[in-house]
Amino acid sequence: MNDFKASWQKIAYKNRAIYVYEHGADWFIPNAEADFLLQQGDVHFQKRIALPNPRVYRPKYETKAPALAEFWIHLTNRCNLTCKHCLFSSSPEESDMLAFETIQKHLQEAYALGCRLFIVTGGEPLVHPRFLELIETILNYEATNVVVLTNGVLVQKVFSAASYDSKRLLFQISVDGLEAEHDALRGKGTFAKVLRNAAWLRDNAYAFSFSFCVHPQNLHTLLGLIDTTKNAGATHLHLLWYFVHGRGSDTPIVPTDVLLEALLKAYMYACEHGVTIDNFEALKTQIFAPKGTVHDGSSSGRSSVALGYDGRFYPSAATVGECELVMRGDTIAEALKSETAERIARSSVVDLKTPLRFLLGGGDLDHSFNHARTLMGDDPYEPLMRALAMEMMLAEAASYEPKKAGLCLEMGDILYTCGAHEGVAHTHANCMIATGESESLRIVKAFYHDAALEDKEDILNPVCYDAALLSHIPEALRFRGYGCGSPILEADLKEGETMLDLGSGRGVECFIASKLVGKNGRVIGVDMLPSMLRIAQEGAKAVAQNLGYDNLSFYQGYLEALPLEDASVDVVTSNCVLNLSTHKRKLFAQIFRVLKEGGRLVVSDVVCDEEASAGIKNDATLGGECIAGALSQTHLTGLLAESGFTNVRLVKRFFYREVQGHPFYSLSFEAYKPSHETYVDVMYKGEGERLILEEGIVLYKGVKTKVRARTAKALQSVLFCFDAEGNIVNQEGGACNCALPPESKRPLESLAAESFGLIAPKAAHDCMVCKAPLHYETTEQELACHYCHSVHLSSVTCENGHYVCDACHAKDALAVIEHLCRSSQERDMLKLFKQIRAHPSIPKHGPEHHAMVPAIIVTAYRNSGGKLPENALKTALSRGSSVIGGACGFLGMCGAAAGVGIGFAILLEASPVAKTARSQAQKVTHAVLGKIAEYEAARCCNREVWTALTIASSLSENFLHVRLLAEEQTKCDQKKFNAYCYGKKCPIF
Repeated sequence: MNDFKASWQKIAYKNRAIYVYEHGADWFIPNAEADFLLQQGDVHFQKRIALPNPRVYRPKYETKAPALAEFWIHLTNRCNLTCKHCLFSSSPEESDMLAFETIQKHLQEAYALGCRLFIVTGGEPLVHPRFLELIETILNYEATNVVVLTNGVLVQKVFSAASYDSKRLLFQISVDGLEAEHDALRGKGTFAKVLRNAAWLRDNAYAFSFSFCVHPQNLHTLLGLIDTTKNAGATHLHLLWYFVHGRGSDTPIVPTDVLLEALLKAYMYACEHGVTIDNFEALKTQIFAPKGTVHDGSSSGRSSVALGYDGRFYPSAATVGECELVMRGDTIAEALKSETAERIARSSVVDLKTPLRFLLGGGDLDHSFNHARTLMGDDPYEPLMRALAMEMMLAEAASYEPKKAGLCLEMGDILYTCGAHEGVAHTHANCMIATGESESLRIVKAFYHDAALEDKEDILNPVCYDAALLSHIPEALRFRGYGCGSPILEADLKEGETMLDLGSGRGVECFIASKLVGKNGRVIGVDMLPSMLRIAQEGAKAVAQNLGYDNLSFYQGYLEALPLEDASVDVVTSNCVLNLSTHKRKLFAQIFRVLKEGGRLVVSDVVCDEEASAGIKNDATLGGECIAGALSQTHLTGLLAESGFTNVRLVKRFFYREVQGHPFYSLSFEAYKPSHETYVDVMYKGEGERLILEEGIVLYKGVKTKVRARTAKALQSVLFCFDAEGNIVNQEGGACNCALPPESKRPLESLAAESFGLIAPKAAHDCMVCKAPLHYETTEQELACHYCHSVHLSSVTCENGHYVCDACHAKDALAVIEHLCRSSQERDMLKLFKQIRAHPSIPKHGPEHHAMVPAIIVTAYRNSGGKLPENALKTALSRGSSVIGGACGFLGMCGAAAGVGIGFAILLEASPVAKTARSQAQKVTHAVLGKIAEYEAARCCNREVWTALTIASSLSENFLHVRLLAEEQTKCDQKKFNAYCYGKKCPIF
């Protein structure tokens, strides 16, 4: 299970990569850089991928039947129409009808088994002589709802004499195209009758939807039908997948590619015109479910049963009449224990091989059986649903492309309820799909609405604030916050700042902030609940009166659509609310949008070390209690980085709660929106050999390096921080035990103000220590390195006597070169060279270039489709860094030429005894060295590397059989730093 490639299947779809978990329900979409790292086996990046819980899905066969969620009543096979594509070949001549007494008996049992949703279908159910009596009987049971599947022709005639609770009665009306196509399938004049009856339903406040049977004869009318759906006032449009059965046996289904194109156009058109297509909404609940939520088979025959017109039980309405699927028994309870029910219960997606099996659940039972007489895995529409799922994944991911290697989207970032029990859900029969507000969101809203009116002990904030922070707040509001920490205290609010609090609730933390930012500052609270906002707005009046100024504003809104202008706030805070978001990527994108450059996000929220189980994540009550939506710390920090935040810092963490054996923690963290920041000198004190920062800068023990002032402040416990004069500003005293006078202590903020911006950690040219010109002697002597104090024979010092050994000269540069090459997808060697040289750790001259050249060559070869030998990049850096500094003068061979030879030798797998490969590598080195030798000039690493890579490109196809590009236009940018510049004779001058 530790092997990444054995656990994840990569699907290439429309030039994008989608990774699907092999052992359960999970997926993610990386950007191109991340995909490259994963394919290269980058262990560090693999740690970004949080695995679902449990790691391996194993189906549980429950001997106890689940509660009955739906009861379908196939009332009759008679119909007032004779449709050409009818699954049951119904017509006015058919006479099969259920006896009312039979229905009545089973209604009572269904209700006792927990059923509250009853679906009445046929044939045409309205032709049954006791139809209205049936509807009345069902609605007489408390909290029941009825859906009637009808052709819509008889609705007004039948229902005009009756009156029912319109909120509990829904009609799904068949409309199979526009007038010509609908009438061709269902009979002349029926389209006009349907629209008249729909208008009657609308005028009488009955909800209805349209159901469109996707057929070769009507597919082209789908966009027009969307307009019809909207104009008629239907709640939504349902797409019914056509069966090759009954009267439609001679007509094949629409090819998948044709259907996919039509449905994608229809979905976009429907979204633009405000029409819901419930099939897409249902699919969202499968792919955008909490991480690890498995869809395993259909609800048909499990929690849903159909009573056929023949008085027998079946898994679904579409299987009525199929003798093989009769659920034998005199009662529903017996039917749910029948051999058919057991076969359905024991069928599982673990036995399938399709890549999205854990998400799509094995397809539709009805269609799988109709197509191949199986219970799952043979649905002819499964390839369509798979393509639609990937289209929807990619469409969402396209809005969240990180600038660096990272994930665009993963399972659980977007949440739709799917009714999963213990992390397992079942797909719904295609005959009818219910839509409505997310059950999870509904419960969360109700939970926090109640919290506004009464103290809920299970989510009371454990933090008590200092009395000085609360003195201006009305007594009744002082201790009624709900959360898991105190981000207001961690935010270090300054006078005059604008702060936004997300999920502000009753406003207590906004009231505290109001005092901290002062009369010139501003505090904004956003909450989704009017009940919370009313309390906060009333409290704000008293706070303003006590403070003598009013800087508070409260708005209703969702976190994923903040009602604020871009770059309008300095600080965003939130206390145990972000976990409630149903779209985490959109949430962080909104926070990033409203923050000013350099602004900060300070949050207290619930997290866990490993992903919680899908059972916990699907528990809507736990969602309201801030548990179900808790992110793992791995995912949280990854999300922040992928959303553009930098300087992510974990401030405090303490145990919060244990649920089902899974521990949860309250975490306070901060993150910043990047800005043009100042840099300061620091020195790593050294707990370890080195410290690698997020931005790629490597801090070595005892070596001065420039970093962001904010980074220095965050890490000052492990760093020495210097001012412009080189004085340490973050420690007191020295060897003499004398404390620094108070006036000499300078904050990092003032230190940052004196910085001159982004400068290389070491001097980029001349002496790395003092920038003085270098002095070259003709004889060597023993010299001690300024940084590591090791003694070497050398003839190079600066005018001030400083000597830096090759190892210190190249130390962090090599780490940077490796990092940039490993993550790069660049094919042009000169362009990659330019990118590496732009990094602040790379000097203008020096032995780093000897390692850089072979590293660039093997990277470009890999990115051009070549297959690298094992550890090629590390070998290139190791061999290249062994070429001494000044080799061009001291050894009579330029290190850049040697670097080309090293790169080609690695790719050709040359050795001292590999005759041909050895000869070829030397020929390439000879060609490069010969050209460089033509320059009668002092050393210039920029010119030499450009020459080396240009010639390497010209020889690559002949020797490597792969064309290495060197096309980037190059113009020298270091003339003023090179006292020995070749001038206009230089090819890149």
